[in-house]
Amino acid sequence: MCEAMEPKDFDQLLALVGEYGKYQKRLLYLFIYPMGMILPFFIMIFFFQVAVPSHWCHVEGRERLGFSIEQWKNLTIPERMTEEGVMGYSKCEAYDVSWIVNDVLNNTSDSDQEDLSAKAREEFQRKLLSHPPGILNCDRWEFDRSVYVETVVSQFSWVCKRDHFPAGLLTIQSAGHILGSFIFGPVSDYFGRRVTFFATTTIQWIFGLALIFSPDFPSFATLTFVGSWVFPAAYQNAYVLVVEQVGPDYRGLVNGAVNCIWTVGLCLLALIAWLLKGHWIHLALIGNVPVLLYYGYYWLLKESPRWQLTRSKVSEVRDTMIYVGKVNGKEIDPDEMERLIKIVKDREQDPIIPQYWSLLKRPVMRTRTIVTTYTYMAVLALYYGLHLDVGTLGRDPYLSTAILAAIELPSYLISYFCMERYGRRWVCSALLLIAAIGTGLVPAFSFGSWCRILWAVVGKFGASGGFLVVYQQEIEVFPTVLRNTGLAFVSIVSTTICIGVPYLIYLGTYHVSIPYVTFAFVAGVGAVLSTFLPETLHKDLPETLHDAETFATDQKYWSLNLHPSKSTSI
Repeated sequence: MCEAMEPKDFDQLLALVGEYGKYQKRLLYLFIYPMGMILPFFIMIFFFQVAVPSHWCHVEGRERLGFSIEQWKNLTIPERMTEEGVMGYSKCEAYDVSWIVNDVLNNTSDSDQEDLSAKAREEFQRKLLSHPPGILNCDRWEFDRSVYVETVVSQFSWVCKRDHFPAGLLTIQSAGHILGSFIFGPVSDYFGRRVTFFATTTIQWIFGLALIFSPDFPSFATLTFVGSWVFPAAYQNAYVLVVEQVGPDYRGLVNGAVNCIWTVGLCLLALIAWLLKGHWIHLALIGNVPVLLYYGYYWLLKESPRWQLTRSKVSEVRDTMIYVGKVNGKEIDPDEMERLIKIVKDREQDPIIPQYWSLLKRPVMRTRTIVTTYTYMAVLALYYGLHLDVGTLGRDPYLSTAILAAIELPSYLISYFCMERYGRRWVCSALLLIAAIGTGLVPAFSFGSWCRILWAVVGKFGASGGFLVVYQQEIEVFPTVLRNTGLAFVSIVSTTICIGVPYLIYLGTYHVSIPYVTFAFVAGVGAVLSTFLPETLHKDLPETLHDAETFATDQKYWSLNLHPSKSTSI
C-alpha cells in the first residue's frame, strides 16, 4: 500500500474492514434492538411507581351504615378548590362525624344493621344537619384503585403532609443520575465502554429489585439514589460502543434505531403497566429481571477499537479489527493491519486522563460544550416534564403515556430523515421551536380535553425529535478521547438543572400555566442557541482535542454544509 493510500484517521481505517457490514448489523439487531427495548423500564417505570392515585380521608362507619363511597364522601368530606380551579373533595380534611356514627349505631337494632336500613342512614343525615360537625385533618386515607391498584404512594400513604415525598424521590433519582454520570463518564473513557456497560447493568438490577423490600421512605430514597446512578451511563455506553464502530454515514442510522426501539419499549411499558394496573412491585420485577439477560452479551460485545486506539492499545485494536473484518468478509493481514494502526496512532496525541476541565479550557470546545449542554437540558426538561405531568393531560395515564410514546416514533423517523438530508443544526432548531409552540399552548385548554393532549403531543414531537438530533450532535462534536466524558458533563449539568422539574410541575397546582410557559421559553431559547453548533453531517469524528478545536471552524452561519466528506476514501 502506497503512502497516499494510508489512512489518516480511524474512520478511514474502519473502512478497510467494513463501515456497516455483518458485524455492525449484528450489533444493531442483536444488541441495540433488544437492549433498547428494555432501557425505558430503567427510568420511565418510576413515574408509574410514584404516581399519586385519587384519594380522600378515611372516615369510619360507611360500611356499617350502608352508604356508597360517593354518598359517604358527599356527607363526610368538605369541598375545596382543586388545582384545576374547580370545586372538589378535600384530600386532607374530613368532618368529625365519629360521635354521630357511634350514636346512630348504638341506637340501631341488630336487625336494622343487618338490613342496612334506610332508617339508620336517615338518622345519620338528620343529626349531621342539626349538629354541624367540625373539620379534622385526617391520618388515614382511602385510594381509588380503579386506575392504580397499588403505588408506592398509596402503600405508604405519602399524601397531604407527606405529599412532597414523590417529588422528592424524583429529585433524588435525578441526583443519582448526576452522580452516576460524574462517575461513569470518565470511567468509560478510562476503562472502556464494554466493562462500564456491564458494571452499570449489574448495579441496575440489584438495586432495582431491592426497592421491593423497602420498609420506609429513607430506605426507598437511598436505594433509588444508588440505583439511578446507572441509567445515563448504561444508555450512553451502549450507544457509543456501537456508534464508534460504524462509518460516518451510518452514525445517524444507529441513533435513529436506538430512539425508535426506545419508543417501542415505552409503548410496551404503558401496555404492561395498564395490564398490571400500575402495581409498583410487579412493575419493579418486570423492569429489572430482564436486565439479567444482558449478561448474554458478554460473548457478543467487543470493546470499541476506536477507544482502544486512544489508549494506545495497538495489539487489542489489531485483534478487534481483524475480527470485525473477518465477520464482514474482509480478510486483512494482521501485520499490515498493525502497521496501519500505528500510522493512525502516530498522527494522534498521546492518551490523556479524562477530565471535565479539558472540555472548557479551549474556546471553541468550551462554546460548543455550553451550547450542547443547554440544548440537551431543554429537550430533557420537556421530555421529562411532559411524562411527569401526564396525569393532568387526560384521565387515563396509561393511554396518555401510550399516546406521548407513540408520537415519538414518527418524530424520530421524520427527524432522522431530515437530519440525514438537511443536516443536524437547522433541523434541531426547528424541532425545538415546534416543542416551544406545542408546550406553550397546552395550558390554553381545560383538563382532560383532547386539544390539551393534542398540543402536548406536538410539544412531545418536537422534544423527542430534538433529543435524537441533539444527542447525535454531542456524539459528533466531542472528540473520542473525551467523548463519554463530554456526554457525562452534558448529562450532569442538564440533570442538575432538571432536578427542579418535579417542583416546577408541582407549581402547576397553583396555576396550570407555570410549567408549560417555562418549558416553552426554555425550548425557544434552545432553538436559537442550537444554530451556533457546527454542522456535522458526513464529517469524520474528531479524535483528539486538537481535532475538536479545529473541527468545522470554517463553516458559515447561514449555510447547510451538506457536502459529504471525501476523507473516507482511501
